Amino acid sequence: GGQPAPEGGGERTPGAGASSSASPPAEAAEECADQCDDKYAYYDSLRIDFERLREAYSILASCSCSEVERALVKANSRLLDGFLDSNGKVGGAGLLRQLLIILENPYLMSPDNDELVPKVARVATSMPAPVQQALVLALQGYSRSRFSLLVVIFQHYISSTLLEASHVDESVEATTFFLNLLHEANVQAGILPYQDFYNVATNRENFNFKEDYKKWRSPEGFSFCKFPFLYDTASKARILRHENMREQFNEFEDAVLQLVFTGASSPYMLLKVRRGPMLISDTLRDIHAQANCCPNGLKKPLKVHFVGEEGVDEGGLQKEFFHLLLRDIFDPNFGMFVFDEDTRLYWFKASDLDLEMEYELIGIVLGLAIYNHHILQLAFPPLVYKKLMGYPATFDDLKSVHPMIHQSLCKILEFSGDVEATFDLTFRVEYDTGFGGGIQHVDLVPGGQHTPVTNANRHEYVELYTRWLLEDSIHRQFSAFAQGFQRLCDGPALQLFRPEELEQLICGSQTLDFSALEANTLYENGFTQDHPTVQHFWRVARTLSGEEKKRLLFFVTGSDRIPINGLRALHPRFTITRNGGHSTRLPSAHTCFNILLLPEYRDAETLRTCLLIAIANAEGFGLQ
Repeated sequence: GGQPAPEGGGERTPGAGASSSASPPAEAAEECADQCDDKYAYYDSLRIDFERLREAYSILASCSCSEVERALVKANSRLLDGFLDSNGKVGGAGLLRQLLIILENPYLMSPDNDELVPKVARVATSMPAPVQQALVLALQGYSRSRFSLLVVIFQHYISSTLLEASHVDESVEATTFFLNLLHEANVQAGILPYQDFYNVATNRENFNFKEDYKKWRSPEGFSFCKFPFLYDTASKARILRHENMREQFNEFEDAVLQLVFTGASSPYMLLKVRRGPMLISDTLRDIHAQANCCPNGLKKPLKVHFVGEEGVDEGGLQKEFFHLLLRDIFDPNFGMFVFDEDTRLYWFKASDLDLEMEYELIGIVLGLAIYNHHILQLAFPPLVYKKLMGYPATFDDLKSVHPMIHQSLCKILEFSGDVEATFDLTFRVEYDTGFGGGIQHVDLVPGGQHTPVTNANRHEYVELYTRWLLEDSIHRQFSAFAQGFQRLCDGPALQLFRPEELEQLICGSQTLDFSALEANTLYENGFTQDHPTVQHFWRVARTLSGEEKKRLLFFVTGSDRIPINGLRALHPRFTITRNGGHSTRLPSAHTCFNILLLPEYRDAETLRTCLLIAIANAEGFGLQ
């Protein structure tokens, strides 16, 4: 048998000699798959000489003869038709090997032969489940380039059919099911990045995701939501927003009826908070009051009012509220999180302090932001989003949470000498509780203080220590945090997201592309893109530092976070409007509508000076 090809390199050459004997029946295929822990071993056990097969296909293709192409496609098509019996179920010997041979056909990619792709898909998805799993195992043995080509072929068929026909027929359904088998193989083998499975047609702006969501929530019928790997993060965000808006409308409608007939409830979730040291306590008070007044009180549309200020919340006040609240919560003096200087990320602080309500508040804040379509400035490691989505923590996750500990544990695992004599460790670990609590000790096993770490048990030590750091030591804190999050984010649409996509949903994009912002800006009240003041503005904006650009975004929009699809997707669109003639007055903004009010400065230097002063003092609404 051959060895795996280098990533992106040449093809693998499985065991020598093509076999003409019949493949095992479904039960034998299942047994064979179960016995082959190594994906490449199973690939080799298929007894197909893929190198000679591809050479034969290449010779046929080099003829450049349409008759040869038609004959080959026709032969494959008739073979596929023969695999389907009257009930649409696949039978026959040698099916798996013959299907893999057809998948090597170079004409599979030709748009003139698009009949082959849905037939292959229909055959594969009609096979008994054990044979399907054997196919998944065989696909894991493909090289990166070959596997990628298959994904492209089946993605292209789905996209082209949807773009031309604008509806889902049986061939699209079958092809999607086959792509799901490819995705399953990819999840197990990690051949391609998950983004390669995003589909062009399902992620276009005019795709009817509302109808697809409706079919998904009905008991029967085909829906792309059942195959969430096809949707990118932005499309999933649209589906989630649709689900949230439906729920918000229902809660709003119920609250209005109660208000009319009983006067007992407001249709909004109103937070009246004070700036400064009282912000967290005011927020806690109002959130718990809203949660206790009715079961779904937190799911009403959010409104924020800063006590003593004139601002009316049309979205901008909410953005500033989230910004200020998270800034206070993550303040080191508050003691809920620890900050790692190497990763620049926060993690839950292991402590005996009773802060469950505060951790639940942070979870609720995340849920409120998602539920009300806001992006937050968070610096959590990816593990937080994995845990929120129900994924277990692994040793690799430790690298982004405690990088120094991860490095030390790797050295212990890799050490070739006497671990006990060199490191002098036991199964007892310690941690600093903070706030004068001193150093606490924890035994990873009973009698851990007297159990040395040796060459024989070092893997157990690393496993238990990792579990304690990422799970046990912060169990109360994270459980309260997750409980708060799930009070708002308990709908089915959230389950469409991968952990990486959930992070992107909450935190937005990291790309500060001011060229995209400029290309999608609107102008009002006498300004145009060619106006001298506008030209001065963009010339100044391009020269700002990364931090100054974030301040400018915060000044105009109420948030320095970037939408999932970048600044081109800012909604409402970034707008610059003329606000009087030349003067030394500072620019101002309507953050609810992303509008910058800019005096008609005559020169770039005056504009730069006034703009920098304004963005450096951009906190607060109304009269101070």
